[in-house]
Amino acid sequence: MKKCVFFLLSILLVFTGCSTAGVEELYGTWYNDTGDIRNAIQFYAYDTTENAFIWAVYDIAADERTSIDTGTYELSDGTITFTYASGTAVTLDYIRDGDSLTLTMDGAAVEFRLYELEDTTA
Repeated sequence: MKKCVFFLLSILLVFTGCSTAGVEELYGTWYNDTGDIRNAIQFYAYDTTENAFIWAVYDIAADERTSIDTGTYELSDGTITFTYASGTAVTLDYIRDGDSLTLTMDGAAVEFRLYELEDTTA
C-alpha cells in the first residue's frame, strides 16, 4: 500500500511540479502591424527549462525582414522577461485575453494578435 501511495504522490508531483500556475501560456506566433512594420514574436512551449523565443521585425512594403532577435523568456504573474542572446534582459507587463496579447513597458501598450493558419481543407 505504501508503494502505491508513494507512486501516486510521485505522479502528482511530476504533474504539479511543471505547472505554471497563475501564468498564461503564450505558445505560438503573435504579430502586430503598425503602418508598414510587422513585429512577430514566436514563443516556444513554456516549461521549466529553456523557454525560447524569436522576435522578428518585417518591412511589409519592402517584403523583407529588418531584424531578428532570439533568446529565452520567463513568465511571472503578469510579467514576461525577455533575455536576449546578447544577455540583455527586458521585463514587460503582459495581459493575454484569448487571441490578444498586450505587452506594456513604461506605460506604452502594444497589442499583438495570435497568428492562426486558415483551414484550407474545406
